[in-house]
Amino acid sequence: MNDCEEHRLWPGALESVVEPLDGFDRVLVLEETASTQDFARQDGPHPGTVVVAARQTAGRGRHGRTWSEEAGTGIAMSLVLPAGCTRRLCACAAVAVARVLVPLFAAHGLHSGIKWPNDFYVVTPNGRHKIAGVLIEQSDGVAVVGIGVNVLHREWSGELAEIASSLSDHGIEITRLELQQRLITSFDEVQRFDDLELASTFRDFDLIAGSHVILEHDGARLEGRVETLDPVNGLLLQTASGEKMIDSDRVHLIDW
Repeated sequence: MNDCEEHRLWPGALESVVEPLDGFDRVLVLEETASTQDFARQDGPHPGTVVVAARQTAGRGRHGRTWSEEAGTGIAMSLVLPAGCTRRLCACAAVAVARVLVPLFAAHGLHSGIKWPNDFYVVTPNGRHKIAGVLIEQSDGVAVVGIGVNVLHREWSGELAEIASSLSDHGIEITRLELQQRLITSFDEVQRFDDLELASTFRDFDLIAGSHVILEHDGARLEGRVETLDPVNGLLLQTASGEKMIDSDRVHLIDW
């Protein structure tokens, strides 16, 4: 089945996934949009809505970075929920992605997981490659959780050319429809985890605990070893000047 034929299956197939779920009750499938995040917030966002697009021309990630899905080779998805703790929503989305993707990479003998706080990477002998990312935006009592995943091979430009990779680049063959179905189900399950289960599962998939990292937080550059990590409360960083607790707000992990 070619990609265009698969698109025609998306509405019915995704509706059948959300029908039995508690957290979602509506799916909007778009052939093309500038941003699923922006579309999801138009005309009064409805919690329980899932927005997916075959092509996204002006997507974005954290800190205003570009997340392009213009090539129509990946997942561009936004989940609309009642407003909540941003850090917890980010952790839920990251864990939901990891629960789906880690087994796929493990089946190919590859190590993968969450780069705190919100990215998903695969680690290979040739380096670390970004596969997926999460964006949380909240306003007017509603949270929109954006999830982007690189599925099929494509060429990236700019800084993405150095770090981005896709599932198919590593021999993983899965349709965008099947991956969307798994991600929606996974997120619906994870958002019901209590804080202890969420933190424990996040640590199971974490890539940076115990590593020496360089990060920017609130405009300051810090360097040290990650002693412990909690997805909601932050990480404990052992620096030359002592221990510092770093939350996930306004943080950019430069090297790890």
